[in-house]
Amino acid sequence: MLNQSPQKNFNSSFAQDIVSLLVGSKGGHLDPYLYSDPMYTGDPVKGAILLAEFKNSPNYYLYKGETYLLTKFGQRIANVLGKQVTLIDYGPGPSESFMRKTLPLLQTLIDPQGYIAIDLCMSYAESAVENCRKHFPNLPANYLIKDFYAREVDYGKYDNPVIYFLGNSISNLHHKSSGEDSTLGANAMEQNALTIERLGIINQQLGKGGFLVISQDANQNEASMMKAYASKNGTDFVLNVLHRIKRDLELIDFEANAFDPLIQWDDNTYCLSIYAVSQKRQTIRIAEKDYVIEANQKLHISNSHKYPVSFFQQMAKAAGFTPIEFFLDQQDNMAIHVLIS
Repeated sequence: MLNQSPQKNFNSSFAQDIVSLLVGSKGGHLDPYLYSDPMYTGDPVKGAILLAEFKNSPNYYLYKGETYLLTKFGQRIANVLGKQVTLIDYGPGPSESFMRKTLPLLQTLIDPQGYIAIDLCMSYAESAVENCRKHFPNLPANYLIKDFYAREVDYGKYDNPVIYFLGNSISNLHHKSSGEDSTLGANAMEQNALTIERLGIINQQLGKGGFLVISQDANQNEASMMKAYASKNGTDFVLNVLHRIKRDLELIDFEANAFDPLIQWDDNTYCLSIYAVSQKRQTIRIAEKDYVIEANQKLHISNSHKYPVSFFQQMAKAAGFTPIEFFLDQQDNMAIHVLIS
């Protein structure tokens, strides 16, 4: 049973974002809603579960690249950060993600003073804190359920804050205006400005002298991307948001399975876009208004920007950061940067 129906409260950001998707005023902006948990037995909404399956699939290189970098360069990263830091983990992910990416860094940090997990997914945040307390019983650990891109995020005041942001979600950017092919041929600087804006928000959250340890997808090989994102694991994860639309907007007649995935790469904007293509004409009703989804209409669900390292550093500088070091995996697919605000 839902606590609150967006049909009855159209001011909810979710309902508004879905209408924006349907009318084409936005595209690629549904990433915050992909990581959903089921609410009842048999609930087809299971983005968090499908994400774990996707990231452990054979062709998904992000996890493998990050694991390699943390194993090889974790101690060097810790040495750059110095003593007595508080680690603020943006988007810790499921339990296995904590074990893979957060635990190794915590183990190398020099006399850490605290751990804070910030996520929109309650189960992820709770699991991260539980794992931290299990492995570091004397380390203060807490969580916030919050969109870490919100300017008003307040995780407290610490002498040596380090925001730890792995997973490349910094580059999952929406488009301010959409259309059938809003990414292809789009102005690169307009798209990149959104990354700079996000980095700038994090810079403000840190204050002067704070560190940001962030990973980014640097892959420029289209074939490699398609093997990962066009796989069944990848498309099942992203298109699962259609089931959330059906559930949370109480669209009884909406056929969430009547869509096919479409993946497109634009090397001019470094953007991989994921669409749901409608197999049939459907009419859905939201807040007493009908919206028609035509057969073959493309709903622009998600974007993932994959920047060359030098370009990412330019954006970091434009956001007020100073690059300290960066590390690349063996295939030059994944990078971890250490930046200071």
